Amino acid sequence: MFPFFYADSRPDGRKGGTMNPKRSGIIRRFDMLGRIVVPKEIRQVLRLKEGDPMEIGICGESIVMERYQPLLYLEDTCEKHLRVLAGNCSIACAILSTEHVLASRGITLPEAPCLAKRVRMLIEEQKTYLNDDADPLYLFDDSRYRIHALYPVGTKEQPSGAVILLHYRNVSPEELACARQTADTLTILLKEE
Repeated sequence: MFPFFYADSRPDGRKGGTMNPKRSGIIRRFDMLGRIVVPKEIRQVLRLKEGDPMEIGICGESIVMERYQPLLYLEDTCEKHLRVLAGNCSIACAILSTEHVLASRGITLPEAPCLAKRVRMLIEEQKTYLNDDADPLYLFDDSRYRIHALYPVGTKEQPSGAVILLHYRNVSPEELACARQTADTLTILLKEE
């Protein structure tokens, strides 16, 4: 979030809590229509680009903006689908937003750290990843939690997240199909939302 909260805190209490403000020292004024330009430096740091949907809210006396994460509104549904996936596959799996881990089964994953740049890119580009020993994919930039399979959720116009299976053992074609079906189901649910 910006400008007054870090990306892993939410003013509505759904995730984390508010943290100390990270101020830029940049001052902008509203125009006659109530618009304000978010400085280029802040947009670059947060990887915001033209057309990104933003959610705007209030926390105390502050205006809070964050990248819209539609899977957060399906959090209970995501948990149920993940429980079924983990039960059918007996493998560590997770559902990701475009930035963070939303839920995990079979392993406890931290929600706060930002996903690895390559993972975020695959989600944004809606590209599937399957295990490749010559080109491993890790959940976080510090090479923690190797990913066996990543199936994007959403569309090219609105990437929303991914369903992943972590790499701890060989994964069967049936388990891969279950993970893909979970991602496809969440994409359909988002379209109906």
